[in-house]
Amino acid sequence: MKYLYLHGLGQKPDSWNRVIKETKVSKSSCSLSLSELLERKSATYKELYSAFSSECDKEKEEIVLCGLSLGAVLALNYAIDHPDKVKALVLIAAQYKMPRKLLKVQNILFHLMPIRIQ
Repeated sequence: MKYLYLHGLGQKPDSWNRVIKETKVSKSSCSLSLSELLERKSATYKELYSAFSSECDKEKEEIVLCGLSLGAVLALNYAIDHPDKVKALVLIAAQYKMPRKLLKVQNILFHLMPIRIQ
């Protein structure tokens, strides 16, 4: 089983490092980068969710999703769409109803986020 950790807009993937280190499942854990998922794509929720779904679909086994804020919304969305794939959810500060103004602000922030060059 794979454990996937998703940060929110105000965090980075390494925000989960201490959490992952303290778990007994750290070897099967991975924190995803929202900005890397959007690389070369338009910064919209639809594109982000599509990229995240593709990442989850790569896993052959059931997955556990742990998300904070926007990461929690993505995790919940995926669990609704793929209930047979998600073993468990840990949702922190998830919006049950997405406010339109917040989505517009998040979209602007995505456009301002630097592109990661490797």
